[in-house]
Amino acid sequence: MQEIAKRLLRPAGLLAFFMFIGFLVAAGCGGATGESEGSAREIVSGETGEAVDEYASAVERYGFTGVLLVAREGEPLVRKGYGLADDDEGRPNTPITVFPICSLTKQFTAAAILRLEMEGILSTEDPLTEFFDDVPEDKGEITLHHLLTHTAGIAGSVGRDFEEIDRDEAVGRILEAPLLFDPGSRTSYSNAGYTLLAAVVELASGASYEEYMHDKLFEPAEMMHTGYSIPDWDEARLATLYDEETANGTLLDRSYPYWNLIGNGGMMSTLHDMFLWYEALKGEEVLDASAKEKLWTPFLDDYAYGWDVFESPKGTVVQHDGASMLGANAEFRWFMDEDVVVILLSNRSYRGVPMFEVVREEVEKLTFGDEISVPPRGIELEDEELDRAVGSYRLPSGGSLGVMREKDMLKLVTYDQDAVNALFQPDADPDTFDDLNAKAGRLIAAAVSGRTTSFIEELGDEATARRVQTLLVSELKSFAQRSGAPLTASISLGTVPVGDDGMAITGMKVRNTEGESHRMSFWWRGGRLVGIDQRGFDISIPMAPVSETEFVGYHLAFARVLPVEFVVGEDEAVSALRMGSRTASRAGGLLKGHEHDAGREGHDHGGDGSHDAGREGHDHGSHDAGHEDHGHDR
Repeated sequence: MQEIAKRLLRPAGLLAFFMFIGFLVAAGCGGATGESEGSAREIVSGETGEAVDEYASAVERYGFTGVLLVAREGEPLVRKGYGLADDDEGRPNTPITVFPICSLTKQFTAAAILRLEMEGILSTEDPLTEFFDDVPEDKGEITLHHLLTHTAGIAGSVGRDFEEIDRDEAVGRILEAPLLFDPGSRTSYSNAGYTLLAAVVELASGASYEEYMHDKLFEPAEMMHTGYSIPDWDEARLATLYDEETANGTLLDRSYPYWNLIGNGGMMSTLHDMFLWYEALKGEEVLDASAKEKLWTPFLDDYAYGWDVFESPKGTVVQHDGASMLGANAEFRWFMDEDVVVILLSNRSYRGVPMFEVVREEVEKLTFGDEISVPPRGIELEDEELDRAVGSYRLPSGGSLGVMREKDMLKLVTYDQDAVNALFQPDADPDTFDDLNAKAGRLIAAAVSGRTTSFIEELGDEATARRVQTLLVSELKSFAQRSGAPLTASISLGTVPVGDDGMAITGMKVRNTEGESHRMSFWWRGGRLVGIDQRGFDISIPMAPVSETEFVGYHLAFARVLPVEFVVGEDEAVSALRMGSRTASRAGGLLKGHEHDAGREGHDHGGDGSHDAGREGHDHGSHDAGHEDHGHDR
């Protein structure tokens, strides 16, 4: 989770914060041409591979879903699928399951531009006027280099991913939109900028964007299952996308692809193909040494050409990620000095954040030889044995907890700061985070009432206050419009510490007059607001039974094993629950106001689907509610 904290410092884009922040062959996996039987083989090799697989297999029950590859010096240690590609069909994920790769598409676009430069067709220093007519004067000095590094000042996005729009109309909208800043002066993650680059690929090559990618990049790398429409997709191999439990189908269920998405997101691929791409980048058949040097040389804010490049304790890291509000998310991280690559593709979000964010740290610790706590997989209990524990519980100090059913498990939900403290920091002063809870409430109240001065008073900086107000007003207005009822109040669900660098997250619930609610989360560092996540952050904890009365709670993002015991009386009824030294007494049914709160109610993003669930593109205050990808992360 410290990785999240780092990326929240990225500049923000549209609706974002400025300065904030081996495989089993499954039934139906037979496939299209060009794919060997070995591509679906499951691999778990050596002590490191076994350790990673033990963790990933254990946390499947706690919500982990996806396909994972860990390789060292080109040799896979783990190459395996976890969880289901489709819940209804019970179809498992495999290395040849097809996933959207979200903003990992951008590094392919960057590679295409560099390939065209290798061919002598263009230069990354060429201005937009070399390719487009009627470029507005304020954009005349924008170069391909600016677009590639997100330093052009181009708007983050100008429309919905699945809007039926052609290339020329998309280009026109982008060029007409006001610049955010002078080109080259700072960074602002832009999906639209990569749409322009895709258009340049077409205009410079004379081929369609996807045809050029297929002929010059994918076919030489033997990647036969990467692209938009050219691969002969076997729909039985496409992963169904889930935003938590909401099934969103596949990208082929939508109008796809159109030009708000082409070049910046929405490509589909497999784990097998993405490993082939890693191997291609190690060679020079696709890109020569000079092109790769440009590809991985960062400009501003550690961003190079379609890749994030930065120094870590393990040396230079080249990486990118992406996430869709439909649930798809993907990450590719290459520790170049040790030649370790970690690739994760997932079809499900986890408690409101991309899957890669919550398992990355544990996977990488194991990859580099560190030890972690792995939760037990638990046992199966009958429905009535699980149901008897469902209800509300009160701590002696007044805090409230809820226990709910979650499939074959239970879920422990916190309703206030005292309950959060009991779970995550039992020795803390109970008033530790009261100020952050109150501050988040005041910011929401100011957004509802339109009091601009309150934002300035709370945040100090006028520019920051303006951006925060814009984001909050837009999000709350969207919820009110979707629900058709005015907003009445906000409730703090508590603040939880994340990592060891002063990072904390405050969960907030906003209610309307009909009793519906919408969750948001506020991200802080050292008491300073560094991001707002419009999707909320669920701090409830899944619990797997290890006996009839003993459970183990494990939240992937916090990676802490929490033993919980239910106290059962002679009448077989549950009277209390124990968490270490803390005991909470049964309080009857669910607490008033939480009867329908399964931890994510009101979680309608209002978007059709995708981009930038995070970084200014990349920060957690940026969710463009309807644009596809999560950009890059460090």
